[in-house]
Amino acid sequence: MAIILAVMEKSWDFLLGTSDPEISALLKALETTPQTLDRRFTQQEDFFLVLERPFIVDSFEIHQKVDNPIPSEHYLKSIRSALEAWTAQLPSVFWGLSWFFDPRDLFRPLFVQVLTSREKRYLFVLRPDLTFRHQHAEVLDRGGNDVTPRFSTRHLFLEAEVLPLETMTSFAGDRHITLAKLFETTWQGETGQGYFLTGLWIDQEISKVLSRAAVAPGTKIFPYYPLRCRHGTLSVRCIDPGPEGRKQAAGTLEAAWPLVSPWAEKIQTDLKAEAYRENHPLVEHLRTHWSGQLTHRWGAFRLEPYLNEYDQKEYRYHGDRD
Repeated sequence: MAIILAVMEKSWDFLLGTSDPEISALLKALETTPQTLDRRFTQQEDFFLVLERPFIVDSFEIHQKVDNPIPSEHYLKSIRSALEAWTAQLPSVFWGLSWFFDPRDLFRPLFVQVLTSREKRYLFVLRPDLTFRHQHAEVLDRGGNDVTPRFSTRHLFLEAEVLPLETMTSFAGDRHITLAKLFETTWQGETGQGYFLTGLWIDQEISKVLSRAAVAPGTKIFPYYPLRCRHGTLSVRCIDPGPEGRKQAAGTLEAAWPLVSPWAEKIQTDLKAEAYRENHPLVEHLRTHWSGQLTHRWGAFRLEPYLNEYDQKEYRYHGDRD
């Protein structure tokens, strides 16, 4: 049995573990209308939404066996509570989604939706981040070695993207999702030694090359990279996580895939030989071959830098589709 599980873990990208009737009912009851979102990035490129009212993230147990697809009742209560607060202010962001427990990542609950575009299937993935960030939240109850802190914040950090869906299979009562792969060799090596040994990948460098080549020359995009290398494949970031934004992202992924795929191997090889820089030859090379076929996909946007209350630089996203 252990051998079978090991093989399965190597072959799928997402585990759709146990769901929850209360969460499913809450999500199905949502109604959606277009919303104006206050979208921002940190200097470290983390994306977050600023809500009008603070919400509370309850504490939950840190430890969970990664092969156990059933969450504790305490964890479920924490997710239900947070989701009620999020959907009260951001119904469009969670409309049409389903939640499944992912024992491999307790801090980023997994919400998904299967999308179709011209008979192809795509996976929209939304992962709010429950990690406490001291510059963005207020501690209500301290955590410990076994439980997370309970905190209040107006900043909802999340990842939202559309990915190419290949298969969805069932195994031992759970569903497993595999993605169509494009990048195979993003491992670059290691640095340091002992406790300081760190693995190096070029996924982020690939994302920067693809994004700069896809937008119009001269466009300032840091820290927003719309095309990304994620899970060994091509991903389109959903800067608008609502239904219309997901639809647009799926269409963009469909248009970008045949443009990126012929160059995937070259991109990986060249970036391993020469680290990314803004004027990397790959950027102009891809721009020339793509002939601006993707530049209209993002609309006109700008990133406004500012200093937060801790004198840390952040960026507001402004788009013409707001």
